[in-house]
Amino acid sequence: MIISKCSILHFQVDWVYKQYKDKDFIVIGVGTDDQDRIAQFVKKLGLDSHILVGAQTAMQVSYQYGNHSGALPYSILIDKHGIIRYRAAGLISKQKLINQIEPLL
Repeated sequence: MIISKCSILHFQVDWVYKQYKDKDFIVIGVGTDDQDRIAQFVKKLGLDSHILVGAQTAMQVSYQYGNHSGALPYSILIDKHGIIRYRAAGLISKQKLINQIEPLL
């Protein structure tokens, strides 16, 4: 079984989501695949966080939010006022996510 960087990041982000969902924190993943494959992916990994199906449009939105290299995975933290507070291409650890999220809560 091949585990992609996106799968690893989804596990980490989902864990963080479960820890903070009662503190006005949400996660919206954006999938670049078709709806059926994303649904299978979510079910297989047992994810609780939300996944928006965006196909190629997702990459355009990602670009608009600063992902000019087209990197996957790509993470953005937006505070409750709509201000981007953190961007990262590639994997980020749970601890790094926590360190970025906690001051925003």
